[in-house]
Amino acid sequence: MDASGLLFLILDPTLVVREEDDPLRSILYYYPPTPTTPVDAQCAWSSQLIGVFTFWKQSLKSQLRYVRIDGYTLAFEEYSSRFLFILGWKMDDAMAQSVIVTALEEHLRFLVRAFCFYVEMPRSLAENEVNVYSIVLESILKICSLRCSDLSLFRDFSAVFKEASHIKMTGQLCLNKCHSGQGLHSAKILAALLIYRADVIAKEIPEFLPGYNLLMLVGALMDDSASRLPGSDLSVDANGIYLQCSVFSVNMPVEQYEMFVLDYNLRRAVRSIKSHQNAKTEAPLNHANKYDVQRELRDLGGKYGGDRIRLSLLVLRLYDTKLVLLVEDAENHSHNAFVTYVLQKTLPFLEILNAAAVDYLFSQSERVTRDMRAKNLQDRKVFTFDLSYRHFLSLPDDEEELLTVFEGLMRFFQETGTEGRHRLSFTNHDLYCTVHGSEGEKFVQFELDRTRR
Repeated sequence: MDASGLLFLILDPTLVVREEDDPLRSILYYYPPTPTTPVDAQCAWSSQLIGVFTFWKQSLKSQLRYVRIDGYTLAFEEYSSRFLFILGWKMDDAMAQSVIVTALEEHLRFLVRAFCFYVEMPRSLAENEVNVYSIVLESILKICSLRCSDLSLFRDFSAVFKEASHIKMTGQLCLNKCHSGQGLHSAKILAALLIYRADVIAKEIPEFLPGYNLLMLVGALMDDSASRLPGSDLSVDANGIYLQCSVFSVNMPVEQYEMFVLDYNLRRAVRSIKSHQNAKTEAPLNHANKYDVQRELRDLGGKYGGDRIRLSLLVLRLYDTKLVLLVEDAENHSHNAFVTYVLQKTLPFLEILNAAAVDYLFSQSERVTRDMRAKNLQDRKVFTFDLSYRHFLSLPDDEEELLTVFEGLMRFFQETGTEGRHRLSFTNHDLYCTVHGSEGEKFVQFELDRTRR
């Protein structure tokens, strides 16, 4: 994403209630940071925005959704009745205001969820030797789009391997292996995501909490950050292969944690029944009962705020393939033993997946190249004029193409007679015509191309 023109603030208005209070204290995070934005400018912006938001809230008794200031359209979101998240973007006045506001509000809601998931609030910049906010924002910007062409969209991260059934099947087997023998450890895998680079291969995340697909993907991309969170790295040697594992402490609303636990218990029950009973007995629990749970809890999936519980997000990397696990560790001990155990179960699958993903993407690239060449050959046509006999060896059937060729022939005779030109080109509607040759040569070629504008 191109972040130029982006303005993002996390403010704590409770720290500037008196006139003599320093406005710098209220800024938990400001993007773009210093030295791009001087401290005086940050304080001016934060004071102005806090003032507008507070006035609107106290005078009109409602939440301020957005304002437009100095060319920026800014969306507001209050969190936990205290913190103020603001997302703004400088854009062309000609763009539809309703589209801009809807898109900014959508992105801001996701930013609030992501920051509250990865950062324990409140946490000012001064409290962090490593800028946690910047690392989270850097990863979010990789998956959020703020371009005029697709302002309201997130990229479909499941599309690349959608047709690769062999890769998706192997990925699902890999996730199933993560759960085998979980009783040997206190750690409980509540959700899992398997990706190649930033593209999803397989996932095991409750369908009624779809937002966690992107939240866990942010964690996977944080693993690529140039800056590192302190104490977040584990080094694991599995079967002689050295792997890196990043561990992030995350904060989940209690009601959503309970939904994850419920889904986890249902999945365990289904696996247990499948291993002991026939398909006729297992079907109702696998489909009907689970659907009822989804229907009852679906509305809770979008909420955030309130009491939160601390969990761990583990990102295990083998080359460009990553296994992301949302883990509850009842005893809160070191994850090394658990990570080593998981890798022993999944390492063969990770190696196969990494190689298969490379081969698949390479074959897809070759196919696209072939298709483009075939299309170019179809859209590009060449006709030859014999100067000796003064006639075309072949002529197009399309009337527009025929008129374009004749126009090119007239231009050729006009311009070569005066300038001796060997090449000329012109455009006729959606046809780009290039003429090669001169009067001293035997043939003149007329190349028609609909792919060029």
